[in-house]
Amino acid sequence: MGALLGIALLTGLGSQWFAGPSRKVPALQPPLPSTVAPAAHPEPQAPPRPSQPAPALPARPSRPTPASAEAPFREVDGAEAQEDFRLGFPFLDARRSGEYAQGHIQGALSLPVWEGDLQERLIRFDALGHPLEDPVVVYCSGGDCHDSQLLADRLAGLGYRHILIYRGGYPDWAEHGLPIGRGSRP
Repeated sequence: MGALLGIALLTGLGSQWFAGPSRKVPALQPPLPSTVAPAAHPEPQAPPRPSQPAPALPARPSRPTPASAEAPFREVDGAEAQEDFRLGFPFLDARRSGEYAQGHIQGALSLPVWEGDLQERLIRFDALGHPLEDPVVVYCSGGDCHDSQLLADRLAGLGYRHILIYRGGYPDWAEHGLPIGRGSRP
């Protein structure tokens, strides 16, 4: 074991010795004493806070936006989905068109992730002018179905920042006797 470490050390030193100036590993510098301030750029200062609070914005029927810009979506349960429906948030069905026609959440738009015209349907939805920061609810068949996650990823790619994934999906909605629609129209 010691022989291997010795060979590795000699190989590293040899490659450092023969490397060109642009490929050499820089020498380590000792840290500056804590009493010496670095001469580089000073830390940015936060702007002073105003003496009076900003006026409150009018209340909107929405939840706070997700905390993470990397993941602009989160899962919701049936109770939250019902409240979102009551508040009038758009619902988007990620299932295939045939399943949508057999039954869907009343008013939901069909955006089937596995069909060739998804891009055109996304463009039509986007053209409705729904603000990117406002909530939108996506769902599929619940359980092991991941189509709503795929649709959420596509919506996030378009800039939507508050996507709610109804994990129970259409089966949960129908099981609770909530408003459904049939046919190819919302």
